[in-house]
Amino acid sequence: MVAVQLIESPNIISLQTEINKFLEGIDKADLIDIKLTSPQKDSVAPPAKYAAMIIYEPRPKANSQRLG
Repeated sequence: MVAVQLIESPNIISLQTEINKFLEGIDKADLIDIKLTSPQKDSVAPPAKYAAMIIYEPRPKANSQRLG
């Protein structure tokens, strides 16, 4: 099953940090795609945010299921 993680940030540097932090927690083979959006212009009111959508396929953890 495919999953999506959305991340918003007021600037591109902190967005990059949050994306990297999320990617550290998943297997590289599970990553499908990353989509980014940015504000059209800097003087948008209210301030626009940068956003990322990470598409991945989480794998079930072997220890998460108990039998019997």
